[in-house]
Amino acid sequence: MTPRIECYYHSDMIIELNVKLGPSKVRLIQVHAPHSGREVEEYEDFLAHLEQILEARSQRDLVVMGDFNATTGTGQPGELCVGKHAAGQTRNARGQLLVDFCEENSLKVANTFFKKRAGRRWTWRSNFGSNHEIDYFLTRNIQGIKDVSVVSGFNGASDHRMVRCTLKLSDFRRTVRPHRGIPMIKRDILETAIASGFRNYKATGNPSNDYPVIVKVVNQATSKATYYEPLPPRVSTSTQDLFELRKTLQERRGTGLAEIEYTECCKLTRKSLKEDLRKRHLSVIQEAIVKNRLRQGRQALMYQRRSIINIGSEDGNENLEATTVQRISRFYNELYRAAEGPLSPPEAPINFVFEKAELEKAMTKCKVRTVPGKDQVRSYVLRSSGSLLAGPVQDLLNSIVSKGMVPEGLTISNTILLFKKGDAKDIENYRPISLLSSIYKVVTKVLKERIQKQADLVYALPPEQAGFRKKFSTTTQIHALNEVAEKCYEFNINLYGVFVDFKKAFDSISFDSIWSALREIGCDEPIIEVIKLLYSHGKSEVETMKSMLDDLVTATKQVGLEVNYGKTKWMSQRRSKPEEEEILTTQGSTIEKVNQFVYLGQLITWPRDHAQEVAKRALAESKRNRYEAEEEAAKLAKEETRDWAKRTTLWTPEKKRPLGRPRIRWTDDLAEELECKKTEFDVTHHDFSSTRAAPYARNQLESWVKESDN
Repeated sequence: MTPRIECYYHSDMIIELNVKLGPSKVRLIQVHAPHSGREVEEYEDFLAHLEQILEARSQRDLVVMGDFNATTGTGQPGELCVGKHAAGQTRNARGQLLVDFCEENSLKVANTFFKKRAGRRWTWRSNFGSNHEIDYFLTRNIQGIKDVSVVSGFNGASDHRMVRCTLKLSDFRRTVRPHRGIPMIKRDILETAIASGFRNYKATGNPSNDYPVIVKVVNQATSKATYYEPLPPRVSTSTQDLFELRKTLQERRGTGLAEIEYTECCKLTRKSLKEDLRKRHLSVIQEAIVKNRLRQGRQALMYQRRSIINIGSEDGNENLEATTVQRISRFYNELYRAAEGPLSPPEAPINFVFEKAELEKAMTKCKVRTVPGKDQVRSYVLRSSGSLLAGPVQDLLNSIVSKGMVPEGLTISNTILLFKKGDAKDIENYRPISLLSSIYKVVTKVLKERIQKQADLVYALPPEQAGFRKKFSTTTQIHALNEVAEKCYEFNINLYGVFVDFKKAFDSISFDSIWSALREIGCDEPIIEVIKLLYSHGKSEVETMKSMLDDLVTATKQVGLEVNYGKTKWMSQRRSKPEEEEILTTQGSTIEKVNQFVYLGQLITWPRDHAQEVAKRALAESKRNRYEAEEEAAKLAKEETRDWAKRTTLWTPEKKRPLGRPRIRWTDDLAEELECKKTEFDVTHHDFSSTRAAPYARNQLESWVKESDN
């Protein structure tokens, strides 16, 4: 579908918006020119950049608008770009530059072609009380402009007045979708509607016919059960009253006393509005902390969304046209393309049966706050009505594996791009997120559960692999790394660490490596064939340490992974400076050495210095971290000896310490919190339920909650 709005961010002074209104397409360019305090060369560079943007694409309905910080005055003989109507002031030097720019690019200053009285022309009032016309609309088709006028009644708390331009466009039907509030679902109505929809449902055995029927019934039931809660007001009643008072005082401006009253009212309004926004910010953050929904809190406080600006092409040039989308599509086609070619579906039928109980269990584990896929089936509906939907979904999935037919809507996904960091024009700095069908997610949960049972049965995954497994948090890796660095520094042992980054690791691994890994752990062949069937029909739509490191690079290439040398870093820790400069190279690439690195969300510095990490955390969060540290100590006490986090904690190097007082250890902090001697503290002798760690942590958490309430 052709997008109705296209936005291009060119610079802090120029932004472009292409809007399709029915049969017409309008190109709007908003500018803010350098003010009079800047050098003339900067103003000329601004006009040159604007000219380059105009030449990049031709458009009949073109409007360039904004604050040009120039006065054009009335038109002079021989000039076609300026009309005979102006605010009365003479043309200044920058006004002449603007007129020359308009003449060269066939633009007309639309303000000067419409007769208005003097009070309806000026757009900006200086600090000395003089009025000037410096905000303009520039267009190539003056016949397409009905009127340009100043909206004097608009209360924007600015020294500029709003300028309105009326365009002549073809008639079109304008659809307005007001924001109705926060969508909520009544569960009883939802279950009744779903039961009614499936009362006469009979599976045909054809997945291409059954899947759309299931989606239609679920979405219609969701629509019936959805209601909207009004959004809480962001601005208090007293602030709204100040807005009305400011509007009244603005109409009476002119005398000295009225001007002072208006100025003081503006100050009070801004102060009251700022206080309202601050209170809302605190309330949202406090609620997010109490509910442990920090991501939801950040989303509630988001005032803008980052748009994908001009994506650079392979040669480094900016793309201002639809080639940006082509560039994105080409990049991910190359990224996802398997070296062994397209995956072929297995032969049907597949000896695999989906059980109703496991489907219902998988539905109850669906996340609530997830964006639906292309079929618009919401995961909350599956979670709350799993007992009603498990039967029809079971029939659908079993017919898919028996006939080898996968409906297109089940495996197609919408891919959105989330900016990470770095150059916003580099496509590699965006993270692709695939919005899958909620029913498809249920299928993957069932398959993952069966594979997980087999992997746990044969101990396929070592304890070092964490972050995606239950009871295996990345806190273990962070703790182990800190313990090794701490003890190496204490016993004067040189330490080197490499932080390896892979290029889209989860998206580029080869299929053959996946099948080999599943067979190696003893996974049933029908499960592998079902995964092959789903993968072969997958589609996506884009909406807008030298020897050790060499071995790692060689091993990862065998499974289709590629090391991202630009984001791979290394660090070293030693008490004495090396005699020669230390350089780490692999496969002909030099790895950058850094002094600190963010590893699994924590800032790593060698020697260990958590001052920066603690400084960037909020007070409430640091108290929660203290509670989690004590909880982590209790977990370590219960772990098996083979656990590497516990082994690093108990490890004492067979080396002599250098003279002097040693640095504070991780266990020293816990000993101080528990009010016991550091020499007597041993994490292996402390149990979470029997020591003072548990009551202390609970007391800290209760005091933190009380402070938040106050």
